[in-house]
Amino acid sequence: MKDQSQRGHNFFPHIFMAVTMFVVTVFFICAASFAATINVGPGQLIQTAINAASSGDTINVAAGTYSEHLTLKSGITLVGTGGGVATPTNFSDDSIIDGTNNGRPITCVSLSNVVIQGFTIRNGYGDTYGGNIYYNGSTGKIKNNLITNGRTNIDSGSRGWGGGICANSSNVEIIGNIIENNQSWGLGGGIYLEFSNNLIAENIIYNNSSDYGGGIASYRNSPTIKNNVINNNFADWQDGGGICFKDPIPPVSPGSYFPVVVNNTIVNNRAGQWSNGQGGAIYAESNYALTILNNIVVSNSADVSIGGIYCIFAPSVLNYNDVWNNSAGDYSSNLTPGSGSISQNPVFVSGTDYHLLAGSPCIDKGNPDTIYNDADGSRNDMGAYGGP
Repeated sequence: MKDQSQRGHNFFPHIFMAVTMFVVTVFFICAASFAATINVGPGQLIQTAINAASSGDTINVAAGTYSEHLTLKSGITLVGTGGGVATPTNFSDDSIIDGTNNGRPITCVSLSNVVIQGFTIRNGYGDTYGGNIYYNGSTGKIKNNLITNGRTNIDSGSRGWGGGICANSSNVEIIGNIIENNQSWGLGGGIYLEFSNNLIAENIIYNNSSDYGGGIASYRNSPTIKNNVINNNFADWQDGGGICFKDPIPPVSPGSYFPVVVNNTIVNNRAGQWSNGQGGAIYAESNYALTILNNIVVSNSADVSIGGIYCIFAPSVLNYNDVWNNSAGDYSSNLTPGSGSISQNPVFVSGTDYHLLAGSPCIDKGNPDTIYNDADGSRNDMGAYGGP
């Protein structure tokens, strides 16, 4: 028979373990309970839900139109139905935040981890910064939204930045959105980035306009721009119909910033109408040492020179791109296309569908390094639909 004196000694460790497990379990249950889900439906205000929410909460917004100018809070995830991206021509299933042309739909100032996902965000007006969405000194994600008809100062004659989205000193991921029909009287019709090292990926950036950078304008940044379709944007005053990398005045120093432009399709953009338009697809001033890799850059135009790629400071990498049929030249005179570069018709499915047809010269012609392989493991296809 086991010595009874040992029973007491064995009992206390079991009690300690049980109490410890109970405390840990209660901790996780309590922690989970702090992350609430708040539902908003038609006739209710999203701002009321935001005011009631705490960091970690998710606000689900049902289909409907909400005419509001929202001020967000840190740690909030704002989720719509996703109808704007899934069915962009059918608004009946959308969660719509409508600025009604007299204010900005979404403002984030000095916030962290703010996520905006699955909305149609439209008809915004920002006096200076951000027609539809403005992040200032904040972090977060803008994901799977339709962002349309935003504008900044297009009537007043003073400058505005970021008709669709403005990120100022904000590291924001901009992923999987349709950004269309936005305007600014300054820089960045679709997106404007300032002092913000952002990821801009898997977006359709279409039919936006600005003085500089019809689609995207970047000022003193090193963003990564990848897997986007950037088409039919217009820099109506001067440079960078698709993308413009703009220097401060005076410039800092040559090659101070290092943007990466990889696996994009940049097509039918235009630079210049009222002044010296250059770089219909991409325009970069002397502060920028770009990596331009695995892109399709075709049928862009500039009213003065170089419809394709115009860089004052030669890119660090200019390889494995298809640059073809750009008016007034494919490259500025100081650029020499590098390894794997071609100039051929990419053979798109159609004039509006930029997937590649079988037999396209861009299939399996991107950088052969396996880190760039397509999702199926094959060699990289040039353009927006190639790469991992």
